Amino acid sequence: MLTSMTGVLEQLVGKTCWSVIGGKGVGSQVNICFGGKIARKIALKNPSLTSDEREFESEYSVFVEEAPWRLRRGSSVICTSVSPPVQRASPLRSICNKKVVKVHLDLFSFDLSISFDDGLFLEIFCIWKDSDDQIADNYTVYSPSGHFSINGNSGCDFESKR
Repeated sequence: MLTSMTGVLEQLVGKTCWSVIGGKGVGSQVNICFGGKIARKIALKNPSLTSDEREFESEYSVFVEEAPWRLRRGSSVICTSVSPPVQRASPLRSICNKKVVKVHLDLFSFDLSISFDDGLFLEIFCIWKDSDDQIADNYTVYSPSGHFSINGNSGCDFESKR
């Protein structure tokens, strides 16, 4: 399964980020859209979204739910999942219209790093629990074939679109 997930993540290379939804009102959660735009059957009505976000879904996306994350350039941290919402929104949107140049998935921890063509790095760090308690997914990677979820206690799950 990890080989399949790595293959999907490698497909992000060369794709442009066209939407980042996160910041005020959603806690540290963030959804990052890449690649093609697929028309929604019914447009969303949320006025906080751009017209593209209301009218289109993305070919690929990474939804960060519970995992801590940070956006950095070189050794300078620009913002993190614990930064105040007003300090997160604009820096996160700065990855819009940037191409992915490299993706790295740590096969032990499932930490994910996405490198962009302007030198920005988005790093996602998984939270693990030692008990059987269910926690929300760390992050989910959506693709045309289905989605991979990295959860807090059993690793990686895949759900096909079919």
